[in-house]
Amino acid sequence: MNFARAAAAADLGWKSGELLVGGIPAGELARRYGTPLYVYDLSRLEKDLAALRGALPAGTTILYSVKANPLLAVLVFLARRGCGAEVASAGELHAALRAGFPPGKIVFAGPGKRREEHLAAIRAGIRALHLESRGEAERLADLCGRGRIPVGLRINPASLSRGAGMRLGGGPQAFGWDEEEMEEALRFLEGTGRFEVAGLHANAATQVLQARALAGLYARLFDLAEKASSILGRPLSYLDLGGGLGVPLHEGEEELDLEALGREVRSLWEVHRDRAAGELLVEPGRFLSARSGIYLTRVVDAKVSRGKRFLVLDGGMSSNALAAGTMGQVFRRSLPVCLAADPGAEGEEKATLVGPLCTPLDTLAREIPFPRAAPGDLVAFLRCGAYAFTASHPAFLSHPVPAEVVVLEGQSWLARPGRKGEDWVLDQRVPPPLQEDREP
Repeated sequence: MNFARAAAAADLGWKSGELLVGGIPAGELARRYGTPLYVYDLSRLEKDLAALRGALPAGTTILYSVKANPLLAVLVFLARRGCGAEVASAGELHAALRAGFPPGKIVFAGPGKRREEHLAAIRAGIRALHLESRGEAERLADLCGRGRIPVGLRINPASLSRGAGMRLGGGPQAFGWDEEEMEEALRFLEGTGRFEVAGLHANAATQVLQARALAGLYARLFDLAEKASSILGRPLSYLDLGGGLGVPLHEGEEELDLEALGREVRSLWEVHRDRAAGELLVEPGRFLSARSGIYLTRVVDAKVSRGKRFLVLDGGMSSNALAAGTMGQVFRRSLPVCLAADPGAEGEEKATLVGPLCTPLDTLAREIPFPRAAPGDLVAFLRCGAYAFTASHPAFLSHPVPAEVVVLEGQSWLARPGRKGEDWVLDQRVPPPLQEDREP
């Protein structure tokens, strides 16, 4: 079974040869809401949340990483199922609060927090601001007044295990305090009298598919948390293991062994609990939302150029950065992609799938086996529930912005309307001198 067919069967399923999203045919959704279109199956999201909860130690707090997919409907769904939130901007904080996440279950990370963002977090009374440098701590201290602000110390580990995916830690980084500076940082924070050091945090890698790599990082963090507790003379309130749990997106990638990872985490927690921290936090984003989302786009043109087949789609990198590989990938590989009307069809010959933009970067799949397709056919890119639309380039060439739809219990709802191409000028202003009817 090819990768796309396996992903469609595992994530969503199909009936009478047509891809389903939460039981609704993809073609019906495309006709109702137009294309390009994002659709999220909330029951799939709930299934992945339950799997993660079942693997982790009892009482672990799951903080959804809002950057993965900040759609309000997704946030509300997770907030109502007991999750907290990890945010990285004032905008994400506002969305998390509006969605109903309790402030006491929100943490705020990011290397470039502005004064206004610090103030917003303080006013909201969130669980902790995760500090990334001494400079940030000094700026924040000036805003504390006479109170003490709960903070977490984000650590940049000295090294990472092999298989750690995209690295956000190890070596020189913009993220966090270097591991070797931890003792100095803790003593500085305690010495200011302005902070309550509540926890330790690291988010050193993303899209990790090897349980051993994650377990190695977690073991190091547990040791650091125990050392931090010794320096402070008390256990930390929490240890935040960060995110990084991956989902196979490309041919040849294997599933993360969640059961094996869970065994490792439970074992570490049994050894270090209470001496290191009173509570365990994790920050999954992609792992929770990726499988729930698909991106639907129609074929506009089919052509052959010097012997190579091209399918031109009505959606591209302007609304799906993940498929276009513009999220920092060195080697661009295709997401699972299929014809929505026949997800099990085998590719008869190779094709390159491109978007409508005037740049060769707008390539969503390059030279992959793909069934014959004609203008009007509906193409589905799978596992687009995370870092797909939210990381895209919608303003480039002023194309329409896709709508986002959620499906639950066999019904669909418009969660965010799309935007027409002509809408890009609606909120723009022309200065008065340029409005005068005169020669330049």
